[in-house]
Amino acid sequence: MKLLVLLFSFMNVVSVQAGIEAVSIAKQIEEKSENYLKQDQKKRKLQALIFKISKELEKLEDERRDIEEKIYLAKKNANRGITDLKIREEMIKKERKKIHKQLRMLASWYKLGIGDVLFSSTSIKDLDKRVFYVKRFLSAQGSRLNQFIDDKKDYQVKKISLKEQLKELAGLRKKLKGRESKTKKLKNYHTRLFKRADKKQKDLFASIRSLRSNLSEKEEPKLEYFFTKKGKLDLPINIQNWEAFGIYPTKHRRIHMNRSGLELTSNSTQRVKIVASGKVVFQGLLPAYGKTVIVDHGNRYYTVYAGLNQFHTDFGDDLDEGEDIGKIEEGKKLVFEIRKFSEAMDPRQWLKNNKLLMAKDLNKKSGIQL
Repeated sequence: MKLLVLLFSFMNVVSVQAGIEAVSIAKQIEEKSENYLKQDQKKRKLQALIFKISKELEKLEDERRDIEEKIYLAKKNANRGITDLKIREEMIKKERKKIHKQLRMLASWYKLGIGDVLFSSTSIKDLDKRVFYVKRFLSAQGSRLNQFIDDKKDYQVKKISLKEQLKELAGLRKKLKGRESKTKKLKNYHTRLFKRADKKQKDLFASIRSLRSNLSEKEEPKLEYFFTKKGKLDLPINIQNWEAFGIYPTKHRRIHMNRSGLELTSNSTQRVKIVASGKVVFQGLLPAYGKTVIVDHGNRYYTVYAGLNQFHTDFGDDLDEGEDIGKIEEGKKLVFEIRKFSEAMDPRQWLKNNKLLMAKDLNKKSGIQL
C-alpha cells in the first residue's frame, strides 16, 4: 500500500514538473514570437530606408554623369580650339614666308638706280604695276595677319574661361564623389543592420520551432502566430495542375505579366478549406478576381482565395484551420495568395514539402518556368 502511495506521489511530482516546464516553454515561445515580429517590423523600416537611399544614389549618379559630360565637352572644345590655333599658326608661317619674299623683292626694286631702270628690260610702267600688286598682296596678308592676332587674343580669353569652367566642374565632381561616398557608406551600414535583423529573425524562428517540438499538442500555447506555419500549410483544394507565382510571359510572349499567387486548377467539384485559423475580413467580388474571400491571420498576414463559385462563410467569421469557406467546380482555377501587409509572398515557401510536385506545373509544361 505504501509502495502505491509513493508511486502515485512520484507520478504527481513528475506531472507537476512537466506541467511547469511546459508553461515555461510556452512562455518562451510567446516571448520569442513577439521578438520575431519586432525584428520583422525593424526589417521593413530598414528596407524602406535602404530603398530611399538607393533612390538618392541614383540621383547622385545622374548628377555625376551630367558633370562628366560637361567636363568632356569643355575639354573637347578646348582641344578643338588648340587644334584650330595650331592650323592657323602653320598657315600664318607660310603666309609670312610669302610676305618676306615679296618684301625682299620690293626692296631690291627700290634699290635700283635710274640708270638701271632706263637700261633694263623692265619699264617704269611694269615696275609701278608690280609694286601695285605687291602692295595689294601685302595689304591682304596684313589683314589676315591682324585677323589671326585678334582670333588668338579671343581664343586666349576663351581658354581662360574654359579653364575656370573646368576648375569649377572638377570642384563639383569632387564634392559629388564625397556625397556619393557618404551615401554608399550609409546604405552599407543599413544593409548590415538589415542582415543582422534578418539573421536574428531566422535564429528566433529556428528556436521557436525547436521549443515547439518539445511540447505535445495539448501543451501548445493557445496564441498562434501565422509565421510559425511557414513550410507547414496544406493546399486549400486538391488540384490537377497549377501555375507558379511571379513574372511570366503571355501566350504570344510579347508582354510579361506578374502573378501574385498560385493558380490552382481544381481536380473535382469540392469545398475550399482555410489553410490556417483567422478572421474573414472580406467577402465579395473583386475585379479580375471574381468571388473572393480574404482571411486575416493576425500580425498583418493575410490569405486570399479567389475564383470561388459559392461562398460558405460570412464577413467577420472566426474560422479554424481546415474549415470550409466556399465551393469551387472541377477544372476551375482558384487563385491562392499569401500577403504580408500588401506585399505578395510566394505560397510555395509556405506549403508542406512535395505538395505541388504531385500535380503538373503548366508553366514548366510550356517551357516558360521563371
